[in-house]
Amino acid sequence: MSYSAQTHLVYIPVIDQSAVWVDMLHNGGRMKFLDGFFTVQGVYPDDTYDAAALKSLYGPLPDLQSLKATRKVNLVRELLRAWDPVAQKTVWEHETSSGIRGYDGGVMSTAGNLVFQGRGSGELWVYAADTGQVLKVIKTGSHLMAAPMTYAINGEQFVAVQAGYGGTAITVGPIPPSSAALKYQNINRIIAFRLGGGTVPLPPARVEDPFPKPPVATASKAQIDAGEVMFVQECSRCHVLGPSSTPDLRRLNDGLHAAFKDIVLKGVLAPAGMERFDDILSVQDVDNIHAYLIDQSWMAYREQEGAAAHP
Repeated sequence: MSYSAQTHLVYIPVIDQSAVWVDMLHNGGRMKFLDGFFTVQGVYPDDTYDAAALKSLYGPLPDLQSLKATRKVNLVRELLRAWDPVAQKTVWEHETSSGIRGYDGGVMSTAGNLVFQGRGSGELWVYAADTGQVLKVIKTGSHLMAAPMTYAINGEQFVAVQAGYGGTAITVGPIPPSSAALKYQNINRIIAFRLGGGTVPLPPARVEDPFPKPPVATASKAQIDAGEVMFVQECSRCHVLGPSSTPDLRRLNDGLHAAFKDIVLKGVLAPAGMERFDDILSVQDVDNIHAYLIDQSWMAYREQEGAAAHP
């Protein structure tokens, strides 16, 4: 957030997000524990929330429509709020994302009565600090999460922002559908702006490689089901099935499939950030997780091949 000595307002990026809290030990689902959350899980009811699809893992949950009926605004949204700390009131605000977290950026205010904030959709927004009037929207093609900063060189002022989607806690979910990182390559860069500056160069378009043909599936349904629970319990904090800042494990090549146990249990990819899990997972656990991933890989592969056959 940012404080302006001119307007005496504080500019706050707000996350207004509901949660459905689940007592996993007693709610009737297959999940009893989740690494980092222990036996209580908070499920965020954004626009992708599907109570029926979650029932097997977490037990019965309220449906989305009944949750929406409890609020006059969207269950999940982000805002930029100008707050008067003396009068204890909102002076102006803008909704920056709605329905699904956009992971919008930090805020900077300047002595020139300006407020700057980047959005996950890839634009730098410039507001009048006193009224909140939108003065400029600059397209960058990059997800903007960091707070902008300003500096001057030989009397000329610049605004710069670190661009790119990522971060430790962000791996728990896929890249949001509004993010520029789904349309363009997620290239980390610093973008600098000045009055009279040219158009911001856009990153190359994002192109997903096709799903490779998975290994032959030999596991039983019981193994796959057990692997799903263990994957969600121990792996889903960093790996989601879909576009993210970490690898989609449905896209493993033959070499990674062959080395799967050594990667998970022995940490052969620890230098790349994938530590060993032999203190938490057994060989059978890893086999079950691998079986679940192979099953999910086949589902994605068949969908891909079916779409190619019937364009």
